[in-house]
Amino acid sequence: MLGDLFEKTDPTASPFASLVRVWLVCANHGTFQRDLDRDACEAAAKRLFRSFGRSGRRPRLVAPPAAWLRALDEYCATLATGGDAPRRIEGHYVVRRPDAWRSKLADEQPNHREFWMRHHQIVPVKHHGIDVKISHRSDALRGLAPPFDAAAGGFVDGVQPNWSTHPAYRCTALLDARKRTASVEALLDEARRREARVVVLPELTVDPRVLAEIQRWLQDEDHPFVLVAAGHVVVDSIRRNEAWLLSARGEKLITHWKLEPMRHGAGAGAVDEDIRAGTRLEVLAGPGGLVALAICLDFCESGGAQVATLWEAVGPALILVPSMGDASTNHAHDRRAGDLGRQHATRVLAATQHHRESKAWGLAWRAGKPQEEASPVLFLTCD
Repeated sequence: MLGDLFEKTDPTASPFASLVRVWLVCANHGTFQRDLDRDACEAAAKRLFRSFGRSGRRPRLVAPPAAWLRALDEYCATLATGGDAPRRIEGHYVVRRPDAWRSKLADEQPNHREFWMRHHQIVPVKHHGIDVKISHRSDALRGLAPPFDAAAGGFVDGVQPNWSTHPAYRCTALLDARKRTASVEALLDEARRREARVVVLPELTVDPRVLAEIQRWLQDEDHPFVLVAAGHVVVDSIRRNEAWLLSARGEKLITHWKLEPMRHGAGAGAVDEDIRAGTRLEVLAGPGGLVALAICLDFCESGGAQVATLWEAVGPALILVPSMGDASTNHAHDRRAGDLGRQHATRVLAATQHHRESKAWGLAWRAGKPQEEASPVLFLTCD
């Protein structure tokens, strides 16, 4: 299979395209995870690596797929001149993987593809109908590599979304934006005192008026924040549930349009979230790896949903999750975050607000271990 592949591709002339193709071959190669002789594969990878770059010669060495993957990964790492800027090649992004963004599982298991590809991440441009866009923002993400302090949580001020003027589970505003603004500013003040770098606020807790106040606060105040994630709803002719990721100075870096609308209840009494589902995922690439936003079910939904395998395919280093739900929602987040922590060393920060009651939770996962405090805001060091 690999022999046929390299009849059409010279790894020396097109190394990054070859890396993508070999990654895909390994993903579908039936024997990749069986009967691997690690020492033999690593020796073959070294021989292949030495053969790359020799003028006018294509490598003709017989080697297993894992060896090709390791050799190409190492070779591309020596050629990279664009820092952490992603490359778009043949329907995939090739993203440089920072040293801090490494899975212990992959480091220990030769049957894991990432064991053989330690310097790069391959991300599809389109996954099950969802377009993936990766933007390079080293300026906005500088200084975010772990360890860093973070804050995630919600509010117990009793302010609710205004459900009454629209169909259930669609709203344009909070019932008391002034009171919520005071709560947000108190949370930001405490997060500043604790020197948090990242702040995550829940879904449907920030309306456009409160969001404007957050942007003003970020522009006017001295603070250590790098990113602030805030979820709110915009209702227009399209009807969408959005979350914004703001920079240190309140600039909108990415907008996440909720991919998976909620359904509350079952049977004839079920009520759907009255929004149109999004079809695109925006991701930031920076020195600490890929950073993404996910709203509630976008992160934890499973089964046959479009998003069920999205996060495994993208594998961000950090996912910020504005959410609205209850303890069962948090359990679902826990399961997904644990899997991603083990597979990709993904760190997850989630902020959850109850949809009817004045209850809130801050949750965080590092290497699959959930942390939760009784207080509505969780402050922690993300290492």
